[in-house]
Amino acid sequence: MFNKVILFFTLAIFVISCGGDAQKAMEVVQNMNSIAESADDASKAMDDMQKLRKERVQRGDTLSMPYEELQKFLPGAISGYTRQEPDGGSVDVPGMSYSNAKVTYTNPDGGEINVNITDYNNSEVGFAGATAMFALKMKIENKNETSETFQTDNPLISGYKRVGKTDGRVNLS
Repeated sequence: MFNKVILFFTLAIFVISCGGDAQKAMEVVQNMNSIAESADDASKAMDDMQKLRKERVQRGDTLSMPYEELQKFLPGAISGYTRQEPDGGSVDVPGMSYSNAKVTYTNPDGGEINVNITDYNNSEVGFAGATAMFALKMKIENKNETSETFQTDNPLISGYKRVGKTDGRVNLS
């Protein structure tokens, strides 16, 4: 009941501050709710990562895959593109390890596709913090680009997509 009273008074203040425009006030309230839900989602994702980390430590599953093994997951061929020599590396320091594998595909028109896979098996909490913004359900659009976060079928994996309107480049993280 108390929450409904606070919501009513908050809405009333927004209606008054928006010059009596109830539609604008409702948009403000919806935006505030969306921000709150996004923050809750980001917090929950961090909690889930920490829980998964504890479970994996108990199983002894805390090392990232060697980069040579990770390279086997890179696409073999992309139609119309020539695959360059793959590259990669592994980092192992106390409390954190990760590996990455990457390859570039080029076509005769100068097009380029870069694929980079990272296995951060022993640093997921750090990467979860660095990518927490992906859970914020944001969208940015201007004359140069459209960028937005997205949710995959796996509730633990969110992403970020940028489509350049002027440079023709697409980035997917």
